[in-house]
Amino acid sequence: MYGSLWGPLRGIQEPLPWDFDVDFGINGSNGIFNKLTWEEFKANFSAVGMRVFDHLESSSLLTLRPQSSGAKVDVFLFYDRGGYMMRSGYETWLFFINYLLYHRFLSRLVQKPLPKVKFGHFNISVPREGIEIMKYLYRFDWWKVVKPVGCQ
Repeated sequence: MYGSLWGPLRGIQEPLPWDFDVDFGINGSNGIFNKLTWEEFKANFSAVGMRVFDHLESSSLLTLRPQSSGAKVDVFLFYDRGGYMMRSGYETWLFFINYLLYHRFLSRLVQKPLPKVKFGHFNISVPREGIEIMKYLYRFDWWKVVKPVGCQ
């Protein structure tokens, strides 16, 4: 999701040099979140040395951090709402304009089976229709390569 998709969707087989975290999107409408309790889900990550920070109620986000140093992982939960994948949480309702502009996209873009692309040593699943999802997540500058200040 988000910045982590720029590399694979642009045909770069590695993360962008300035991207220091990993963003995953998960369909919360079905799957593991309907089968496990929150404590069971969290225990699976804790067992492999990850700390889990729960932001589900506010922004439909879990943040995973290794006990030691390493990249943080953000896991965004999206739910199918009338043909759009949307995040839940009270921020969705408090900042509804922001969420409608940046945190929803067409459900068809993530229908299974998802296409795979080479990314480092892995083949990862990416949304359908190439860069189309980025037009939803980065509505006003999806076509630009925006580097952070100080990045060559």
